[in-house]
Amino acid sequence: MRDGLCADVDECQSPDTCGAARLCVNTDGSYRCDCQPGYRTAGLGRQCRDVNECLEGEYCFPRGECVNTEGSYRCVCSQGYTTSSDGGSCLDVDECARSGPGACQDGHCVNTEGSYQCQCQVGFTTNPEKTACLGNSTPQLRVPLCNTHSFRAYGDAE
Repeated sequence: MRDGLCADVDECQSPDTCGAARLCVNTDGSYRCDCQPGYRTAGLGRQCRDVNECLEGEYCFPRGECVNTEGSYRCVCSQGYTTSSDGGSCLDVDECARSGPGACQDGHCVNTEGSYQCQCQVGFTTNPEKTACLGNSTPQLRVPLCNTHSFRAYGDAE
């Protein structure tokens, strides 16, 4: 009692009021215990149990794998992706920006979802994965240099 009036007691001042994984919410004349984010009330004892977020949604999919943790989850991302700052999703890695001009020597780097491809200059072809430009070994005929009976060949001469 304060000044002749009843005063609310904040039961939540004590850290032991609700126990682990619970949030104490002070109410007028009482209190209640809610589960922290990542937990859900379960059982007759109103215990807070960990929610397995990986079973309840498509977290991290299709760019990675969801791993449940106590009160949360984290993503283990596939190659070509990186974990977001909060760990809750997988983001595309821009290999072209990360590697700079060397990503596709003798060509132009184009970022794609989860990877990249090289668009090669004339006279070069891509490897089967399209991640590098390779010089052609086949001679290429060019326009005449001096007269109609001469030409220059590029590539390996045999």
